[in-house]
Amino acid sequence: MTITLQNVIQFAGEWYHAIQSGATGDDQAKFHLHRDARIFLGTGTSFTLDEHHKLHQQWDQQKHILGSLELIKVNDNPERVSINVPVYWEAHPRHSENQSLIKMVFRQNWIIEKTSDGLKYVFYMSYPLLFLPDSIPLNL
Repeated sequence: MTITLQNVIQFAGEWYHAIQSGATGDDQAKFHLHRDARIFLGTGTSFTLDEHHKLHQQWDQQKHILGSLELIKVNDNPERVSINVPVYWEAHPRHSENQSLIKMVFRQNWIIEKTSDGLKYVFYMSYPLLFLPDSIPLNL
């Protein structure tokens, strides 16, 4: 069975739901080929899955919306695809009295492998692109 665009959209939706629901590093590891995976930012920063969990604990009311996905076949054995996708993200800073949101668009590049346990991220990188005009600043 070939990795389809619909498979990737469903997988990404499950990943984002987990992140938005407070997935721990161990929970996030279920989406990655290796437990010691890192989430890379195009700014030269990277996070372990535990650090990624801690990072997302600063926000609530998170929303991720995928743009148009570009899927490129990378390999047959193991079956892998590369995905390049713009993502809209918004979040409210937790413990803030201000109701304003962080609103930004970034580009994500993934390599996803089909395993016997389902799809898994092999590589995950995000490139911050654009804060929307009504966004509050993002403090990492």
